[in-house]
Amino acid sequence: MESLHVRYKKMKADGRGGLGAKAVDTEALEKLKGKAKSLVTYCGLIPYFMTGDVYSKVMQIEVQIN
Repeated sequence: MESLHVRYKKMKADGRGGLGAKAVDTEALEKLKGKAKSLVTYCGLIPYFMTGDVYSKVMQIEVQIN
C-alpha cells in the first residue's frame, strides 16, 4: 500500500506541469485508486487476523490516496 501511495504522490506531482499530460495522468491516478481500494478489500478478506495497527495503516493510506 505504501508503494501505491508513493507512486500516486509522484504521478500527481508530475501531472501539475502541463495540460496535455493531465488527462493521461487522471486515468492513471484512477487506476491507482482502484488498486488501493482492491488492496483494502483483500486485506479485509484475509482469514488471518492482523493487528489493528496494520488495518489502521492500510486504511489511512487509502484515505490519503482518495
